[in-house]
Amino acid sequence: MHQQIVTAPAVAVCPTSVRSRAVGLTIALFAVTMFTGAGLLFLVQPMFAKLALPRLGGSPAVWNTCVLFFQATLLLGYLYAHFSTRWLGVRRQAYFHLLLLLSPLVALPLTMGDGQPPATSSPVWWLLVTMTYTVGLPFFVVSTTAPHATACSSCGTSCGRLITPKVMPPAASALTQWA
Repeated sequence: MHQQIVTAPAVAVCPTSVRSRAVGLTIALFAVTMFTGAGLLFLVQPMFAKLALPRLGGSPAVWNTCVLFFQATLLLGYLYAHFSTRWLGVRRQAYFHLLLLLSPLVALPLTMGDGQPPATSSPVWWLLVTMTYTVGLPFFVVSTTAPHATACSSCGTSCGRLITPKVMPPAASALTQWA
């Protein structure tokens, strides 16, 4: 007599539902991070201008100096994000950026400081120096949010694609994994 061995079909974990939840959470976190960063970026500018106006008035020199400062600091934040993701390794960049993220805590709350603008000359240089010491670091750190979040998202996607075949159970077929 010939015996037939009956085996139960392999039960595959449904990777689609787990992956779709993870992707949904990642997208939500990415969106919240980008929205919060952009909101803070554009909230700091008028907030600081409101602090500066009583001391300096609303002259075009004051407004132009504020715009110059914020645009230059935004550019520096973008350059930092670009070069730190290219030149530093992932571990060194993570440590360095974590320290950078914590550093604005020493500059908060935002104030205009105690100094007074010069009475006889243009306040442009005084305002640039004051902005550098008071709002420069927090604004710089917030300006790095979008480029870093984008780089981390790209890195996370690549890592996920590399790790997924190793994590999925060997019994699951390639069709089940990538469906």
